[in-house]
Formats: sequence, structure tokens, C-alpha cells
Amino acid sequence: MRIATKRIIFGALALSVALGAYSCKKKPAEKKSDDDKMSPMSMETMKAMDVIKAMDVMKAADAMKAADAVQPRPKPDKPKKLTFEEQLALTTPLTPKPTEQKLGKLTLKPQLCKVEGIKFLHTSTSIFKSIQKVGKKLYVLNHKGEVLRLDVSDGAECKLTLDKTWGNEGIYKGSRSYNRLSSDNKGNVVASSFMGSVYIKGGKVAYECKARKQGSIILHPNGKWGLGYFVGSNVQQIAFGPKECKGKNWILTDMGNNAKRKGPLKMVFAIGFAQNLTLVGGSLAQKVKGGNPNVVVAFNAKGKQMFQLGLVSGTGPEHFGWIHAIQGCKKGKICVVDSNFRSLSAWTMKGKFSGAVKLNTLFGVGYPWINDFDVDAKGAAWFIVGQSRDRKGSGRTGPMVSVAEGLIYRVTGL
Repeated sequence: MRIATKRIIFGALALSVALGAYSCKKKPAEKKSDDDKMSPMSMETMKAMDVIKAMDVMKAADAMKAADAVQPRPKPDKPKKLTFEEQLALTTPLTPKPTEQKLGKLTLKPQLCKVEGIKFLHTSTSIFKSIQKVGKKLYVLNHKGEVLRLDVSDGAECKLTLDKTWGNEGIYKGSRSYNRLSSDNKGNVVASSFMGSVYIKGGKVAYECKARKQGSIILHPNGKWGLGYFVGSNVQQIAFGPKECKGKNWILTDMGNNAKRKGPLKMVFAIGFAQNLTLVGGSLAQKVKGGNPNVVVAFNAKGKQMFQLGLVSGTGPEHFGWIHAIQGCKKGKICVVDSNFRSLSAWTMKGKFSGAVKLNTLFGVGYPWINDFDVDAKGAAWFIVGQSRDRKGSGRTGPMVSVAEGLIYRVTGL
């Protein structure tokens, strides 16, 4: 504003000088036109005043713009956060189309199970954690770490019903959130977590296992012991007695320490048993240039390394992105689920690759997430699958929607 004031004063002085010079001139005697009455000096003065006025107007406009720039602008409204029920209403239920597949020489026939008494819905495709088939009961671990028990029908159709005699109306919520289920040949079940586990005997909770550093426990088929693992920690051997459990280090220890490490792995992702073999899926300690060192290592009963499954370089069905679950399947076969690659692969008991199938094709869904599977005594395999629902309509505008549906399949041929 000071600059504008100075220009006005300067303009006034210039006008005074111009008028004074004009009054000193001799007035002409003849009459002139109106256009001729204005002297050249006054015209210049008027032009100067017009320029000054224009500059003042521009300066004022710039000042107003600058003032606007420093004023806080109103923040745009945040998009409305929908409740899960509102998101659910915007989605379409899944319509899977499972398809028979060849796994090497094996023919896999998938069947989507009908579940009564409960719907499996969540914001994430990791809607299930684990599954175990024991007799005519199916134990399922949900995303909350709760143990559900379902009755399995005897008919050809895969029909499941929530067992209301188990826990609270079919759902058991223990003292902690569990992350893995495992069972032995005698029908005992362990629901495990890093800080503690629960031992289920005869269909009832027998006791809580409080051995330290348990992790996810996989029971040996004989039921006397199991192996507990947690990414980066020592593998523990857990012995299960009638009323309590005890733990001690197994052969894989100090995996994060290059100087003290015992065994070939720096991390363990999954453990399984097949005949006389202990199968450990994890990441090799050795560096692999340009490759992914995730493999399954087979040990005999004495802890001696026998062979290794999976390529550490290149691509293809023999390459693992991650190992989520390992189990003995058809006689003479080892089955591995790699949910990162949506793949189920089969291997011989000597480590030879037999074949692989894409799980999205087998189960008839777009991009499934499978954390676990189990093969029962009759040779049927049970898979837990999480798949995102599609939004209604073809457009993707509007609030974000995240709804996943949980599916359970029975697969014969494994």
C-alpha cells in the first residue's frame, strides 16, 4: 500500500507542474475546437495518470491474491467410511466353478462344501488360518483365532453343519488367539500359538500346554510329540503327556546367527510329516544370486538331512514363492501348498517332482488365498479358501469396498 501512495503523490506533483506550465503560456486569440483546447503537455499528463491508476489497480489485485493465498483453505471432506454391513451390501456373492485337474498321474476332483449354521465373511482373504479333519468332525481355525467344529455328512454331497455341542454354540474361544491346528492318528488335536497351546483329547479340551517358545505346533502322527516353529526362532520339540507338555530344542537352532546356526535354514515357514520323514519348509541360509532360496528340506527320524524340494533359481512349477503347508498325500507322495503362487505341487518320497496344479483353476475362483489343508484317513483332502467378492455393477467408483468370502472344499484323488 505504501508503493501505491507514493505513486499517487508523484502523479499529483506531475499534474501540478503540467498545469503551471500551461497557465504561463499565452492564451491564443482565436477560438479553437474542443479537441484543440487540450495541450500536448496535458495529454501526456493524463496518460501518465492512467498508467499510474492501472498500476495501482494491478498492485491491489496482486495484494488481494496474496492475501487469499495465505488464507487457510477448507479441507475436502473425507470419503465416508462404510461399515462392513454396508460394504457387504455393495458386493456380489461368489459363484465358484471348481474344475477337475490332473496332478501328474493323479486326478483331483474338487467339491465345494455347503456349510449350514454359519457364514464365513471378513475384510481380508486370510479368513481362515488352519483346518483339520478328525473322524466325522472338521476343525477350522478362523481369522480371530477361534476354533470351530463342524459335523461332516456321510453322503456323497459335502455338507457341513456347525456342531453346537462344541464350545459356545460351535465356536471355542480360548485364553488366546490360536494360529495353527494339527492332529495325530489317534484323533488328538492341538490348537497352538506362540505363547501357548490347547490340547484336545477325545473331542474335549484336556489342558493348556504352557511350554515356552512353542510357535505353531505340528503333531507327529504317533501323537507323542510335535514340532513347534516360529519365523526366526529355534524349532522346539514338544512332548505331550496325559496332563502337561514339555519342550526342548530340536536340531534346527540359532537360525538367525551365522556363527552358531545348526541346520541349513535361516527361517522356517511350515512343517509336516510323511511316513518316516520330517518335512521343513523355509528359507536357506546360503545366498542365492538372482533366486529365491525357499525350499522344503526332508529329514529322517534321526535328524539327518535326506533331500531338498524346490528350485532355488529360475521359474516354473518346481519353484516356491513361499511354503504355507506340507503334508503326506497319496501313497509315496508329498504335497506342498504355496499360496503366494496359488499352487499345489506333488513330490515323491525321494524328492522328485511329480507335477503341480493352479489352485484358482481347481477351486474355480479368481485369486484364492489358502493357508492350510489336511488329508484325512480316507484319502480326501480338505482345503480352506479365502476369495474377495466383486463389487456390484461394472464401475469401481465410490467408497472402497473390501469383502472376502470363506469357502471349504473337499478334494478326492490325493
